[in-house]
Amino acid sequence: KPIAGGLGEIDAPLERAQAALIARYAPGTRRRSIRWSGGETQVLELGEGPPLLLVHGGLGAASDWLPIFPALARNHRVLAPDRPGHGLASPMDYAGVDVLDHATTFLRDVLDALRVDRAPIVANSMGGRWAIELALREPQRVERLILVGAPTGTRRSLPTDMAMIRWPLVGRIVRWFLGRSTPASVRRLYGRTLVHHPDRLYDLICEEGAIAWRRNLRSHLSLIDACLTPAGMRPALMIDERWAGWRRLTVPVTFIWGERDVFGSPEIADRIAPLVPAGAAVVRVPDAGHLPWLDEPLSV
Repeated sequence: KPIAGGLGEIDAPLERAQAALIARYAPGTRRRSIRWSGGETQVLELGEGPPLLLVHGGLGAASDWLPIFPALARNHRVLAPDRPGHGLASPMDYAGVDVLDHATTFLRDVLDALRVDRAPIVANSMGGRWAIELALREPQRVERLILVGAPTGTRRSLPTDMAMIRWPLVGRIVRWFLGRSTPASVRRLYGRTLVHHPDRLYDLICEEGAIAWRRNLRSHLSLIDACLTPAGMRPALMIDERWAGWRRLTVPVTFIWGERDVFGSPEIADRIAPLVPAGAAVVRVPDAGHLPWLDEPLSV
């Protein structure tokens, strides 16, 4: 359910930071606002040709994909929405929300709004879990899955920096700091959880991330509470090699997995790949983390 309250004072600097990132990485990228059944969101679009939908991870934004937009747009119409409560999308309170129902509705609505009947979906982390759910429930909309980084649920335990958010007492302190994110703190957290080479991050990525985290703090925390327990990922979201869903997938899957991904090693993908009836490939990216395209954009 949407969160009420104006965000104009934060939206303006976030829009400026995104415009600067577009100018740096993907000139010509178009920004558009679309409606879905639960609110509004922003979509970044570049290129012509067959559609390619990119779905970012938890606490991220569509702008995370900008470093690889131009390469993908050579042969595709690249489309990247902000998930609800992320980036410049409408805020979202995930309390009491069935996350997987919500995921399917959102992705279906986005495809409908963009007049896309069917597309390959490239998705990272929690976005990967969302894309898998759409492929299970509405396989006619998904041409294939390209899962970049460990999809949420392939391992129940989490890196300490993420797990602490749900710990008693300590979690309050972590949440307080997230609400006061700075470019320096974003770079540190990226280095501990998302990338293997935080020194390679363009300063503006960290600046934009800090603004977005402050803007979307309530949405982010409600999503974390909906997905995590103090012990780790909620069992309903688990998709390790014992999960029956892999055997029900009717679309091919490609795993693109950084060998330094702190959310889980590529060996998890090696165990899952044989279970996918339509076939699955595992591509390892050496010296890269959970967002491998930020470490090794050309490889990804």
